[in-house]
Amino acid sequence: PGIVSSVVEIDNKRIVIIQHGNYFTVYNNLLKSYVVKGQNVPEKYAIGVVDNNEDGMPTVNFQIWKSNGSKLETNVLNPEEWIKHVK
Repeated sequence: PGIVSSVVEIDNKRIVIIQHGNYFTVYNNLLKSYVVKGQNVPEKYAIGVVDNNEDGMPTVNFQIWKSNGSKLETNVLNPEEWIKHVK
């Protein structure tokens, strides 16, 4: 769960940033977004629709950032260490 920090549109693509305490998740390459800035979003909430990449495949650019108390002190983390692997 978290709070939507930003919803930005660049070149007809949406970027959604959600704050989870000192962590931020970034969802880039969305065709549509279902959330607005300041909205509380529960776990597993649909935030938007993923757009296709240049090869026509649905692709989202997913990032995790950690803030150390300042926007100038932000670390980009490896999302593979955070995503639950389902077999």
